[in-house]
Amino acid sequence: MIPDVVAYELFLNFFSNRAPNERAKLQAYCKQTGLAGVDLDSIFAVANYYQQQVAPINARAQAIRESNRGSMMQDPMIVKAQLAPIAAEKAALVQEVIAKIPNFVGTGRASAIRQHIDDRIRPHTKIVPDSGMSQTQTQTP
Repeated sequence: MIPDVVAYELFLNFFSNRAPNERAKLQAYCKQTGLAGVDLDSIFAVANYYQQQVAPINARAQAIRESNRGSMMQDPMIVKAQLAPIAAEKAALVQEVIAKIPNFVGTGRASAIRQHIDDRIRPHTKIVPDSGMSQTQTQTP
């Protein structure tokens, strides 16, 4: 199964930067998946908090990828080595956000999110072999 950090990152990204007209679809998704008791605005709040915190990290990673575009094909290990500290920083940030989820949604609802991640996201997501082209690649069925 995928690590918690990857699963929570997928969850947070799923709810991030959504258009207002998607609210009904997301509410239906929550009801369908056991997140019915979790206030959608609270999920949006934690997802937006995550996006604000991760944006500078993602920008640094993107700058490294762009500055090494030619060398990624020749020697992807060099780029991977440059991205490793950023990936570690991002993983630490995700852990911090996971710890703060109860502050946004409440302890019981944080448990519902955890259950959703354990029951739906982790078992249905697999990591595909890294080609050196991106920091993390995931595939969901």
